[in-house]
Amino acid sequence: LRLIARRSRLVTASGSFTVGANYDSNRNSAPASDEVLALGSRFELTGLNKARGDAALVTSAAAELRRQLSANSKSDVFLSGAYYRADQRNLTDISLGAFSGAAGARLRGARGALTAKLLYDNVYLDNESFLQNGGASLRYDRKLSWNYGAYAEARYLDQKFFATPDADANRQRSGGQRSLALGASRAFSPASQLEAEFSASAKDAREDYYAYDTLAFSLRHSWLMKRGMFLLTSAQLGRDRYRRADAMVDPSTKRRDTNMRGGMTLGLPGSLLSGASAFRNLTMTLGYEHTRDSSNITNYTYNSDKETVLFNYKWEAGLW
Repeated sequence: LRLIARRSRLVTASGSFTVGANYDSNRNSAPASDEVLALGSRFELTGLNKARGDAALVTSAAAELRRQLSANSKSDVFLSGAYYRADQRNLTDISLGAFSGAAGARLRGARGALTAKLLYDNVYLDNESFLQNGGASLRYDRKLSWNYGAYAEARYLDQKFFATPDADANRQRSGGQRSLALGASRAFSPASQLEAEFSASAKDAREDYYAYDTLAFSLRHSWLMKRGMFLLTSAQLGRDRYRRADAMVDPSTKRRDTNMRGGMTLGLPGSLLSGASAFRNLTMTLGYEHTRDSSNITNYTYNSDKETVLFNYKWEAGLW
């Protein structure tokens, strides 16, 4: 009854706080061949340039304000923000920090919903500005039947990259990125759903050897188990085609990458640990992800395995 009363208010606030750790077996994305191509010649990697595993302390926080357009309306407007930080134990020069914000509106009908958003991201590497995104997205979700759904989403980002002490040419990556995604979902039961998505995107850049076109296909499955446990499984296959050869790497070869990722996340509610009310909104997640990037240029072919343990606390309040 308290939950119904809280969510019946016109304005609601919600948020979460997460803390945990991860370990990546190849955090510096070193080539699997232990060789690097430069000016068309191969050189063997030595010392710290080889694959290095590293652990990171992960913290994040998110909050959202949502207001219904009227007391009897399913449509609403929202404002949200999130902060993420991963502090590397050894490879501190690639410690990551990111702030994201969004504002928009969701218009709901009997069987569909149209969501428009304004987007902003600010990404830091080792506390140095690395990337700023500003853009917008438009998404339409449609319920086809009780167990089938479909959606389409268009997005555009204006990306501004900044030079860093380790990447002075980073500015050359600046440019727009546009994408289109089409997806469909199938619910096998109230506790099990499979979603498939096909997407195409185009990344422009000041220098064409940083510009590329991408086609990707992904599958995601969610399974809500007994006692509030859940299992999320995903797999993705993508193909990147760069528009011009990078003369600093190999002036005669345009880069072509095939990206494969797969992972699983197991969620365990705090109620399994204790019946105390303080654990009611707490969730522990255990995650594993394998990445395999293959390229016609040896610099960009690498493997990595990542394990993650996170503790997440959620809250929600009805304001007025």
